[in-house]
Amino acid sequence: MFKNNYFKMFIFIFAWEPVALKIHWFIQAWRTSPLDRFDLFFIVAALLMAGIFFKDFRQQAGDFDLGGIVPLVLSVAGIGLGIYLRINMIYMIFALLFCASMLWLLWGWRIFVRTLPLFLILMLALPATSFWCGDILQRLGFDASWGIAVKFIAAFILIAVELYLEYFTKLLLTRQSFFYFAAILFWIGSLVIFFEKSSQGDPFNLDISVEPAGKWLGESVELNAVEKGFYDGQVARRFTHYSDTGAPVSSLVVQVAGDIHKVHPFRLCLTSANWKILNSRRVELNSGNGTAVANCIEGEKAGRRYIFYVWYSSVKRSVDDFAFFRSTYSWDSQWTVYHVFTPVEYGNIQEAEQRIRNFVKTFFADTAKPVQAESTLSLHN
Repeated sequence: MFKNNYFKMFIFIFAWEPVALKIHWFIQAWRTSPLDRFDLFFIVAALLMAGIFFKDFRQQAGDFDLGGIVPLVLSVAGIGLGIYLRINMIYMIFALLFCASMLWLLWGWRIFVRTLPLFLILMLALPATSFWCGDILQRLGFDASWGIAVKFIAAFILIAVELYLEYFTKLLLTRQSFFYFAAILFWIGSLVIFFEKSSQGDPFNLDISVEPAGKWLGESVELNAVEKGFYDGQVARRFTHYSDTGAPVSSLVVQVAGDIHKVHPFRLCLTSANWKILNSRRVELNSGNGTAVANCIEGEKAGRRYIFYVWYSSVKRSVDDFAFFRSTYSWDSQWTVYHVFTPVEYGNIQEAEQRIRNFVKTFFADTAKPVQAESTLSLHN
C-alpha cells in the first residue's frame, strides 16, 4: 500500500493509538445515551468512503512532505490541552487531526486534502456532538432537537465534497488557501468565544439535610441501580422537601470526587431521559455578599412541567454553564453540582421559581458541609 512502503504504513497505524485509547468512551456513549446511538453511521460512512477510494488514494500517494510537521505539532499541542483540561472532545478532535497530519507528513499534501472530509465525518461521530449542536442552535434561537439533523446534513455535505474531489475535479486547495481558510475559522471561533462568555458569580453552596429548616421538612431518597452507575465515583445525595406552601422541592447535590467524565451537562441528562426542554435562561441568586448565577430550565415530560435550577459552585465561584465549568475545572478544584427542581402547578411558573428561591435561601451556606450520604436524581422513570 502507498507505494509499498510498509514502514510508513506502520507509523500511520501507530498514529491511531491516541484515538484507540478512547474507544471505551464511544462504547459507553452508545450504550447509555440515546442521542449518541446514531453516531455509528458517521464512522461507517467514513470507512466506506475510504474503502471505495482506497485505490485512488494509493495512486495519489507521494513522498515525505515536511510541511505536515506544522499541523502535526499543533495537533500534539491540542492533545496535550485536552489531557490537561480532561475534556475528551478536545482530545479526540486533535487526535483525529494528528492522524490526518500524519498522512500529510508521510504521503504528501494531496492525500491530506483528499482525506480531510473523511476525518471531519469521523469528528461528527464524537459523543455529545449531537447535544452541543443542539445547544448552539438553542443559543441562536432555534429548536435544539435539530442538533442530530444538523450533523447528518453536515455529513452529506462532506460526502458530496469527497465525491466532487474524486470524480469531478482533480483541482485541490493549495496549501496557502488551506491555511488562509483555517485562520479565518480560528478567528471566527475566537470571536464567538470572546463575545459568548459564560457568566460567573460568587460561590453558592447549600447545606441540605433532612433536619427541619424553616418551613421545610425533608426526606432522603435512595439511588436506583441506573442512577448509581450514572454517578459512579461521585459523592451524591438527593432530597425531597415539603412545606405548607405548595408542591415539594427536590434537590440533587453532587460533590465531584471521582472521574470528571461522569459529570454530564444537565440538559443532556434531561434530553436522554426523554424530557422536552421548553426554555433555558440564566438567573441570578442572592448569595448574601454578592450575586451567584444559575441556569433555569423549563422542562416537560409525560404532560407534567417542571422548573430546574442548575449551577456549579466551587469555593471561589459559581457558574451556570457546563462548558464553562469544565473549562475552569482543574485537578485540585472542589466543585459541587446542584440540581433543584419543582413542578409547575396550574401553569404558574413564577410561583414555582419563587418556591425554589425560598428553598435555596433557607439552605444557603457560605461553605457546604461534606456530603455524607449517597443518592441522586430520578430522571429515568
